[in-house]
Amino acid sequence: MRDIVLKLGVVLAGLAALSGLLYLVLGVWNRLFGGWRSVFFCYAGNAAYLRRYAPPGTVAAFRWRPSPIGVLRQGDGLGLVLAAPMVEADFLDPANAAAFRRFQRRLGRIARVMGVRQIHMAGILPGVLCGQAEVPLQDSREVVVRCVLAAAEQLVDRCFGGVWPPVILLGGA
Repeated sequence: MRDIVLKLGVVLAGLAALSGLLYLVLGVWNRLFGGWRSVFFCYAGNAAYLRRYAPPGTVAAFRWRPSPIGVLRQGDGLGLVLAAPMVEADFLDPANAAAFRRFQRRLGRIARVMGVRQIHMAGILPGVLCGQAEVPLQDSREVVVRCVLAAAEQLVDRCFGGVWPPVILLGGA
């Protein structure tokens, strides 16, 4: 039941965002009162995750269309979390080049309407878009590396008495 409610919430948020009215309201609020600093885009990554998050009938309708799924606190501001039912192969397939450019322009338009200057992306996208993005993408790869190293140092201190093991496996279940 909880899965169904979550999926229904994602679909409703996506439908509200398709009109653009949501971003306009957030943009007016931001220009009057501030608070919004960034837009962050994430995606399922692979088909198994995609099946868990997106009802089958919605994948085609929302593909390449970033839709709101949450809000994050980032320093002293807020970020709108967007997602689309996509996998990494979608971004890498040359047959999707035109759709990928439209997707980037949509993200840029959302950020402009909201009055935010920072666009962040998850997964492989910062590397894929490095130097060729159609939007003013914040290159967060260095920040991610620093965060992973800090987490590894905490893990080594807590679990290995400060002595680095030969290998630390990141990710996986």
